[in-house]
Amino acid sequence: MQPGLAAQGLHSSVEPVQLHQTNGHSTSAPGLSESSAHLNAFKDERTQRQFFKLKKRLEARQKDVVILPQAASNDTTVKIHDESHQPNEVSQSQTAEKELQLLEMLSAIKPPNVSDITATSALLKWTKLDLSTENDSDLQESTFEPKYILLLCDKSKDNKSKVIYSGKGTECNLNDLKPATNYLACVQAEVNNVTGRPSESISFKTLCCKPDVPQPPKLLSRTKTSISLKWNAAVDNGAKILSYILEYDEGNGSENFVELFNGLQKQFKAVKLKASTCYRFRLAAVNELGKSGYSEVSCFSTSGSTPSQPSPPVLKEAFIDKLNLEWQSRPNDDNYTLQMEDDGTFHGFLPVYNGKDTCYTCLRLRRNTSYKFRLSASNDEGSSPWSPVVIYSTLPDKPDKPGKPSLKGRAHSTFFKVAWDPPKDDGGCPITEYRLEMDCGDGFNLIYSGQELEFLCENLLPGKSYSFRAQCISPGGISAFSDIGVAVTSPVVPGKCQPPKLYGKPKALSIHIKWAYPEYDGGSEILECEVEVTYPDETSRSAYKGPGTDCVVAGLLPGHQYSFRVRAYNKVGAGQWSDPFEVMSGAGTPDMPKDVQAVPRSPHCIFVSWSEPASNGATITEYRLESKHAEKDFELVYSGPLCCAEVKSLIPATMYYFHVQAVNSAGAGPFCECMSCQTPPSSPGSVSTANIKSIVGASTIALSWKEPNNHGSPILSYNIEVGDVLHTTDGDNPEICIEGLVPETTYKIRIQAINNVGPGPFSSSIKIVTRGLPPLPPILECCGYSHNSLRLKWGDGKNPDLKTYTLELENSQTKRFMPVYQGPGHTFKVTKLQEITSYNFRIYASNEEGDGHCSDVFTFTTQRALPPALKAPKVTNITETSCIVEWLTAKPIGEDMLSYKLQIGTKESDFHVVYTGIQNSFSVHNLTPGTEYSVRVAAVRHCSDGELPGPFSPCSVFCTNFVNLIETHPPKFFSVVRSLKIRQPLTDQQWAMIILCGFTFFAICVAIIIQQALS
Repeated sequence: MQPGLAAQGLHSSVEPVQLHQTNGHSTSAPGLSESSAHLNAFKDERTQRQFFKLKKRLEARQKDVVILPQAASNDTTVKIHDESHQPNEVSQSQTAEKELQLLEMLSAIKPPNVSDITATSALLKWTKLDLSTENDSDLQESTFEPKYILLLCDKSKDNKSKVIYSGKGTECNLNDLKPATNYLACVQAEVNNVTGRPSESISFKTLCCKPDVPQPPKLLSRTKTSISLKWNAAVDNGAKILSYILEYDEGNGSENFVELFNGLQKQFKAVKLKASTCYRFRLAAVNELGKSGYSEVSCFSTSGSTPSQPSPPVLKEAFIDKLNLEWQSRPNDDNYTLQMEDDGTFHGFLPVYNGKDTCYTCLRLRRNTSYKFRLSASNDEGSSPWSPVVIYSTLPDKPDKPGKPSLKGRAHSTFFKVAWDPPKDDGGCPITEYRLEMDCGDGFNLIYSGQELEFLCENLLPGKSYSFRAQCISPGGISAFSDIGVAVTSPVVPGKCQPPKLYGKPKALSIHIKWAYPEYDGGSEILECEVEVTYPDETSRSAYKGPGTDCVVAGLLPGHQYSFRVRAYNKVGAGQWSDPFEVMSGAGTPDMPKDVQAVPRSPHCIFVSWSEPASNGATITEYRLESKHAEKDFELVYSGPLCCAEVKSLIPATMYYFHVQAVNSAGAGPFCECMSCQTPPSSPGSVSTANIKSIVGASTIALSWKEPNNHGSPILSYNIEVGDVLHTTDGDNPEICIEGLVPETTYKIRIQAINNVGPGPFSSSIKIVTRGLPPLPPILECCGYSHNSLRLKWGDGKNPDLKTYTLELENSQTKRFMPVYQGPGHTFKVTKLQEITSYNFRIYASNEEGDGHCSDVFTFTTQRALPPALKAPKVTNITETSCIVEWLTAKPIGEDMLSYKLQIGTKESDFHVVYTGIQNSFSVHNLTPGTEYSVRVAAVRHCSDGELPGPFSPCSVFCTNFVNLIETHPPKFFSVVRSLKIRQPLTDQQWAMIILCGFTFFAICVAIIIQQALS
């Protein structure tokens, strides 16, 4: 935005709105839907969002209204609102309608009018918006005066609009516009943060004017007699440039410019000029509306001769280690050379600068030193003569800090002398003044200024520390302060202390006093204090000496007057005694009782007595007697005014210790020396039932217990009462086994200890129930025999008492019974036995009461092993009447011989034996042709007591062949013999092959079906 436009508006630039020129009239009609369909081009996104938001709110309110038909008795339309909505929603709907009505009224603003158009300004006016309505007087009363926003768009740029005015006025004067430029303008109104749509845009164009001021001409080239110039085209402001006017001052440096060129070209060569002369040029542009202003003046010079002798350089500013020089600039000078001479180096003039600048700073110079300088100028034609020599000097530096002030000579209590050394570096010039500052606790203050290197400090305080620092001054400046030096005056003895004060209440034998250090310590730290006490007999002694400020003076007598005074010490010595402080000691506690005696009266009682001690100024109010035994602490057993006490409830045969103290108003006195006394022995204590342990059987009870306290006399024996029967132990053995009891019976038991004094009390009774008898063994039977196992059975198959049975087998080698089964079952199979062998078994039952007795030994014998079953025999060489049967040889059993029994049979007849022997094959004859036979074989074991046949093998089925038949034909025909083919049964291998082929075919079919289903 241009500066003028920004000044006219009240707001900065906002989000630009695209502007379009309209045809000058609006097609919008009343109503919300038509207005929203014909939005003006100036409506921005914020206005559109606000408009549609109000529309949605209004439609939402109208959905809640139900219009009923006209009633017969009333012609008005009745509106019933939904019961679920609150009354405030009706007011919100009315507010939305008013806001929408206000938006429509604001959007009805007319476009502004343009007048007084110039090249850089224009006047915009618009009609004031009337918000009054006839139907809604509340709206007129509630609305405020509208605010108008004027938007301007420059069509020559990016067509972005800017806010140039925001206020309540109806006109705006636009300044600083561009000449010959098309603009679009519109206005919109705003009330209560509700902004209407922009009005229709109007277009106007500013007038043309004379050109802008052109840029100054630039140098192309130069010679001794000519200068070539060029320039850029000027802004025409809507009218074509007719010519450019170039003027110059003819080289005389005056303000009278003469026209040198007038035309449309943008470059020109000025000729016939003077050599080594500076010319000034300016440029102006002309169009049909006038001539522009002249540009800035450009200065260019022609080439010429060598420069003349320049003026010497001038000192601009001097420093300690550098000099800042400058010289006059001349038009004919292109380069400058500055030379410097240092007399201390004897090298003469040396160049220090060569360049076009007219100033230079010489660095790394020595302080307070003079240097010579001269200057020469040069251009393309050569160098000028050297300027006259000038001399300039650097400034002196400030001196270093002087030495640290220190004490000179001996320090006295009120004065001493301080001295310091001069600085190692004076900065190049002599020191003119020294300053000494002293700090006595309130900061450094100046106490001396002069050229001396020492100073006498007087009127000082004894034993006080003083700090000093020095500073020197020269023409080069003021140095830094020296290091801080410290000096201390000699101390003196401390001042007089205040009288001591009583701390707490006076005691009978001691008094606690307190004091403070003296206000003046004599310049040295207080090391200690001494307290002196004066007794009633006027004798004195030192009661305390140390760094503390309180002490307890002991060794006093109760109720006497004492005097105290104090004095302080430092390293010099002791100060004066303070004024005396008198105080009386208090009453004391009584002394310890005397003649303490302890006499035992019974095993449980001791009588203790004592005599009254000294009361120390206060009446004794009570005595406190304490006792203890073993390793326990003392306990209070008596408190009262009597001088004797009887201690009861003691343990017999126990050593007791007693001590007693007296008490008065001052407190409790010390305990007397400890007195011991032992009680006599007594009958034993009772046995604790917690320490009685028992082992209970069916008819016995074993008891054990912990020995009770014997009360000083060894226990001789124990009485055990079991029911009405009394048992006595032999000696002091704390255990007994009582026998002959009835199983499953409850007994009450008590125990009593006896020593030389007598029997002790019975213990508390305990109840013990004897256990029941273990179960009887069952009868063992064998219910299953085989050659390598025996199945045994016992009991009736019921076990309500949850008994556990243990079955034992006798080892034939060790003759010891070993358990083979343990559990609640009633049967068990003993395996891994040998054939025709007798085994001995026994069994016993167990329950919670224990293991019962073992049963009698039962002997059972295993059977003889049968020969193993053979596989089906194999039939070969089958004919019409014979065949050969073969079978596998059976494994022999032991040393017994095996033979084989072969049987054959048909469907119509039973099996009959056709062979008995030891061979494993047999040829069968006399068979019927074409008949189906079954054969089987069994092994027979020949034992010493007879034969033992084994099981038969599976049957093998075969069919004999049929007999061949021969047919006879007439002689004229050939005789043809047909043999009837007999169908033989399939073998196992053939059946296996048929089954395998069938299963393979079925699997292939299933795979094909699954493949088709998946695809």
